[in-house]
Amino acid sequence: MKDKLDYLFSNKDSDIERVAEKYTAAGNKEKEKIYDITRKKYNILREEEANTSDDGFIKEAEGVERYSRPKWIRFVSAAAAAVVLLTGVCGGVFLTRSKKVDRIDIESSNPAETVAAVEVTTITDDGELVKVDMDKVVDKLSADLEHFHKALAQEGVDTGDSLTFSDLTYPNAPSYRNYYRVTDEKLDTFDEFEEVMGSSFSSLIREGYTGGDMSGYENGAEFDDISFIKKNLKSFINYNGNLYSEASVMPNASYSSNFANTFNFSNYELVSSEFPADDKERIKGLIEDGLLDDGLETMTCKRIYQRKDGTRVRAELILVNEDNAWKIGSYNVGANIEDQVVTTTAVTTAPVTTTPVNTDSEEFGELQMHQEPVFANEDEANALLGEVDYGWENGTYQFQKVDTEKYTQQIWNAVSYDELNTLENKSYIYHVSVNSFRYFDTADVSYTINTDGTNRKWDRSTHVIADNRAQYFHIDSKTESSYLNDDLIKCYYGNKWTDVNNLDMTYNTYESSSPAYELNYVPDNYRVLDYTDGIGGWGKVYGSSLLESVDVDCLYSFPDALFDFDDWYVEGVEEILGRQCVAIRIEQSAYSNQMLIDMRTGIVMRYTAVYGTDGVNSMKVTNLELNNPVEHNEINLTGYSRREE
Repeated sequence: MKDKLDYLFSNKDSDIERVAEKYTAAGNKEKEKIYDITRKKYNILREEEANTSDDGFIKEAEGVERYSRPKWIRFVSAAAAAVVLLTGVCGGVFLTRSKKVDRIDIESSNPAETVAAVEVTTITDDGELVKVDMDKVVDKLSADLEHFHKALAQEGVDTGDSLTFSDLTYPNAPSYRNYYRVTDEKLDTFDEFEEVMGSSFSSLIREGYTGGDMSGYENGAEFDDISFIKKNLKSFINYNGNLYSEASVMPNASYSSNFANTFNFSNYELVSSEFPADDKERIKGLIEDGLLDDGLETMTCKRIYQRKDGTRVRAELILVNEDNAWKIGSYNVGANIEDQVVTTTAVTTAPVTTTPVNTDSEEFGELQMHQEPVFANEDEANALLGEVDYGWENGTYQFQKVDTEKYTQQIWNAVSYDELNTLENKSYIYHVSVNSFRYFDTADVSYTINTDGTNRKWDRSTHVIADNRAQYFHIDSKTESSYLNDDLIKCYYGNKWTDVNNLDMTYNTYESSSPAYELNYVPDNYRVLDYTDGIGGWGKVYGSSLLESVDVDCLYSFPDALFDFDDWYVEGVEEILGRQCVAIRIEQSAYSNQMLIDMRTGIVMRYTAVYGTDGVNSMKVTNLELNNPVEHNEINLTGYSRREE
């Protein structure tokens, strides 16, 4: 019987037609690559035949044991190559589509009944040609991705079996790494974890998430070697053969990517599965950012799932051909928020219509990459200060919104510490925080603040109604403590402040001293200017005393809080009240703050601030409604007396 490889080099027309009909052609690049591999394989087989005696025993052994493991090699024959040249078939992917469906309408409520099936022709070590259904490959990879993120999200862990290691890199502000033993039956041993990671994830992903064997260290051990910590205390560690996953907080409250709503594929219905052409620019960017290895063959799979609540989840996997197997090199998974319906209660009174400050154009602006001004001398520093002062006071700088949706999804779908903490992501977080005023029109927000310190303990509830464009603000706050109780109302209306004390029934009014230019835009990198020569100097922060008088705990951030990027980093993401938030941690000598910021508006949804030994402040938003009409009313002062100042 003729060997299958004999057909590949046959000069008979019947053999050539047979191969060309059975195996689809690829582009020139794949032709040359696979032809070379096939030719080498053919030579190896022929050499083995020459070295085999008549009785079937090998005459010479080179110390290499042959086995029959499938290789994921794109294959094309010499005959098929001729077909390419004659017919002009193009493309860099060697696929056989057994079924093809049109791209589904994402707005449709009827899930597609079929998915696009893609087959890749491969050759095994023993020369067998096989076709592999890539959808089945992606099924396996997505299942492993589900288990991987389940463990990351601390779902399916034993809370009674935990480990804690201390990071003493900064002795004045030690941090603690908490781990829980993974009980997921597919990953409940470290060997199983390594097997899943090795077969399903690229080496870069494995390196980023796999820590060391900590079995030789006691629970509670402390480390101050930063290189040891970076190498060993990663998201997953080995402890006595078991797998432990790191948790920044307790299970079921993790800064994960919301496992139940994004990565729980086995509980979703698959709507569509497609293999579009790779986005070359995106692949190039991932390689440049060190997230993909250069030189590996890639394939993209895009899927849409539907949850039981009707919300659709998008999953995009960029597969890489590594070690002759397809693995996950990069992925983006997130709920399709455009399909979700958010209901809010609107006030029937129409808002006052005013011209927005620095009206946005229809196009998105370019995000400014963060860079702190560095001055060579005092003259240079004062020259920039004068330029920025003039631009601020005269409205020279024009504000333009950046694409919040793009950056929100980019941060939400990040899969590692390095991917979360890119300069671009941190620049966006800073931008939307200090410009939150421009990313929502109205807000009706309630939040609580609790302070627990050695010398002070108090609880405060605050309700703020803000209309940024009309510059109307109403703040109602109540404070309870062992030494002071407050019940205050503060309202800004018609360029006038009114302060009311409901406990002693007094009030005061005064005209605003805030000039209009305080709301003018200043480019992000110039919001904080600081110069010192070690003896003297100056500092300037371009903020707005009007907004700072309204609220710096929640709606508006003071510009210098995040200006120094060395002081903070991104921990992860979390959903609060239906808002996708980024979790950041600020670390300074005697101060730390863990904040959750709404990524589309810059509103702070929660924070926990530690002030050395002075105590802890905790803030949490309990209700938030955005961009609904709000009523503008002056405070009714009947029964109140003017307060003597």
